[in-house]
Amino acid sequence: MKLKTSERYVGEGMFEEEIIFFKVEGINNNEEALEFLSDQLSSRRVVTESFKKAIIDRENIFPTGLKLNQYGVAIPHADPNYVNMNQIALMTLADPVMFKRMEDPSLEVQVNLIIVLALKDPDSQLMTLKALMNLFQDKEVINSILNFDNTNKSIIKLKELLNSNFVI
Repeated sequence: MKLKTSERYVGEGMFEEEIIFFKVEGINNNEEALEFLSDQLSSRRVVTESFKKAIIDRENIFPTGLKLNQYGVAIPHADPNYVNMNQIALMTLADPVMFKRMEDPSLEVQVNLIIVLALKDPDSQLMTLKALMNLFQDKEVINSILNFDNTNKSIIKLKELLNSNFVI
């Protein structure tokens, strides 16, 4: 399902370079990953100080790990009440961490790509999740994202990729 331009809910400026991290090392588990991204969002006042606890608590109750093709992806998010302004944070990991699977929390998936949604409007969350799920069906796209490095060229390509697929 291809989304129409009118279904783009996140908007321009909601995906800032300062909250994009490629091939991060030293993350040992999913909680450390969520803490790292939450701290990045909090330091920019995108989210409230309570966001970190809220996103970790929500992940424990409603896991977001997905096994797509041969890739593991997680799309954690918290209640919009913890969000000051719309933003998406993205991180790829040098070494995967385990997340419980969305469709069956008794199973785990190794995740290398984590996208945190900090969105104020529940409709924006739903439409962004739909756009991301559509994007994740293309294993070449995921492979490209996982191979990006911390260069300006990679960030530009990532933004173009997300923009052309109506995520941002």
